[in-house]
Amino acid sequence: MALPVTDVQGTKLYLAPQGTAVADATEIATAISTAKQIGCLQSIGDVTMTRATTEYTCISSDNSTKSQGSVSLGNQELQTLFNAADTAGQQDLIAMWDGQERRILIIELNDQITPTTGNPTYITYEVFISSVSVPMQKDNAVMYNATLEISSLPDFTIAT
Repeated sequence: MALPVTDVQGTKLYLAPQGTAVADATEIATAISTAKQIGCLQSIGDVTMTRATTEYTCISSDNSTKSQGSVSLGNQELQTLFNAADTAGQQDLIAMWDGQERRILIIELNDQITPTTGNPTYITYEVFISSVSVPMQKDNAVMYNATLEISSLPDFTIAT
């Protein structure tokens, strides 16, 4: 029996204006209908959250315990092939950088269970861009890369 796998191939990324409603699958589908899709992704990086912990040990015994602290949100490296004709996603990334703006990032996986009535898994959260780069290396395509800072807790809407 094969292990269940959700392939990353076919994953889509969308940028929606800050404040867009994305509380459930219906709201996310509505948001996607007007959001700007980021085309030809090469890598979307990791969605990372870490929780601070403190370990307490006793000097009088081998007892120990840990406390859970606050959550720290990571960043992700978004890599795309540069496309001057992409007036949606890449231009919105550039506008975000230029205007120091935030957007709601919608990640749409390709794991929809019931194709005609269900929804895929969505991961949504607010982002802003902390750095951009345009690598131009010999024998390679021109890239447009952005470091997205995750600025709200990611919300997972599980596939149905």
